[in-house]
Amino acid sequence: MKKSLFPIDILPEERIEQLQNECIGSEEENYDRELTPEELQVLEDEHLEVSKRIHKVKAELDEVSAPLKAEKKKLEKREAYLIDCLEKGTVLDKRTVYAIPEYETEKVGIYDEAGMLIRIRPMFPNEKQYKIK
Repeated sequence: MKKSLFPIDILPEERIEQLQNECIGSEEENYDRELTPEELQVLEDEHLEVSKRIHKVKAELDEVSAPLKAEKKKLEKREAYLIDCLEKGTVLDKRTVYAIPEYETEKVGIYDEAGMLIRIRPMFPNEKQYKIK
């Protein structure tokens, strides 16, 4: 079959009239039509504008989301700490503790301000009581 049925200089109305006269039927159908150079240029221009807008929106989104991401990270860190405290049943605290030696066992008891034993550790050599003979 021929690539084109009509010469380039024929008017669009005349083409449609001839097509209608020669066809055995017609229907609406989606198909890929080649673009003219002018249509290609319009699409390229639109693509450039859309790309610029996407870049601008992405930059705005990054700017807006940065503080939210930072807050989310901070909250997740706090949540992990809270879960750890709940699982252990303890909380990390920084307070004054007191080392009380027990010379008989060569152990040192570490006590909090309420006098509650926190932990026991071995006595360091400089904490041991020397015997005088």
